Amino acid sequence: MVLGRDTIYLDPSAVKDMPPQSYNTTEIKPGKSYTIRELLYHTIVNSDNHSTYLLNANMNIPAFYKLFADLGFPTPNLSDNNYQITSADYSKFIRILFNSSYLSRKNSEYALDLLSKSTFNDGLSKYIPKEITVAHKFGEYGFQSTVFQKQLHESGIIYLNNYPYLITIFTGGNRLEDLPPVISTLSKAVYDFMVGLDKPA
Repeated sequence: MVLGRDTIYLDPSAVKDMPPQSYNTTEIKPGKSYTIRELLYHTIVNSDNHSTYLLNANMNIPAFYKLFADLGFPTPNLSDNNYQITSADYSKFIRILFNSSYLSRKNSEYALDLLSKSTFNDGLSKYIPKEITVAHKFGEYGFQSTVFQKQLHESGIIYLNNYPYLITIFTGGNRLEDLPPVISTLSKAVYDFMVGLDKPA
């Protein structure tokens, strides 16, 4: 596929069993076709599961497996929704974008630009001044059979002047609404600490 030129059709029957979302702004519409670039935008910026579904269904599987192998992760089973990863390992995905160490610089910067437009503002970016760029991605998850019935995780780069820093916070609990304040409070504490480092001696 050519980024931005080829289109993918969203079959209305494919969205019937889509898991519900608590945090998303807009969804692409079933019965329409979308470019790869449009799907990437909605997946990252709006956290749209419909877009994510289409991208997953059309991705290059060998390239996907190679990425995990290159980063030293176990090969994921695409039919298993319980693939687990640590916050430290998840951070590697953000770090390779910042360093342009896996994708080209152009594609890394494109990905970071999309992350900086995320509409989710209740976590990492909530108490960060608006003039500070935050390139971030969150994810929610949870089943009633798990100990932590709900999970909310977020990772991103805070572009604080001379001290851009990477922060990843994983949270879990019985009520999803309790989790964003945990992320935003921890993020603010780290930001305040980093602001102190950024001040001239």
